Amino acid sequence: KHRYGVLMMDYRSYGRSTGNPTEENMYADVKACLQWLADRGLTNSRTIFYGFSLGTAPACKLAHCATNPIIPQKVILEAPFASTDVMANDGSGLDMPASFFGDNKVDNAEEVKSIKQPLMWMHGTADAYLSYKTHGEVVWKNYSGTGGKAVPVEGAGHGNVPYIFTIPAYSKTVLDFITE
Repeated sequence: KHRYGVLMMDYRSYGRSTGNPTEENMYADVKACLQWLADRGLTNSRTIFYGFSLGTAPACKLAHCATNPIIPQKVILEAPFASTDVMANDGSGLDMPASFFGDNKVDNAEEVKSIKQPLMWMHGTADAYLSYKTHGEVVWKNYSGTGGKAVPVEGAGHGNVPYIFTIPAYSKTVLDFITE
């Protein structure tokens, strides 16, 4: 009935990729991947960004970037983090800016305000790595586009949303969203 393809890429130094894993390089890697897809005929109307955890940073930042070769028609964020500042505070238990620990300045809670495409947000309510309350809900509450869908998954942690939700229910939820 529907034919979908999935392209997964590795950022520098992740998976089989080599190189320097910086925030700037992460965005450059995604833009290069988008250019590669555009060069092969992929269009905006056939593109959906799906970001999980760290991948929510480029998904949020680049979903509305006019200089991208491709702008997605929809965005899916699974277990997004609000910002590097919130991560630093949650992880350290200290009230210090993320710049004390590193030089990343990701702010998904702010970037999501510029996403106007339909957005699906999924997050485990028992996520001990990126808190549902201080990360996921903050990102979701800042979304102001149309066609949004929140999918809190009761009892799921950071990396097990599909399994706790069940693979069939997870797959159906994602497929229903992208085909709406």
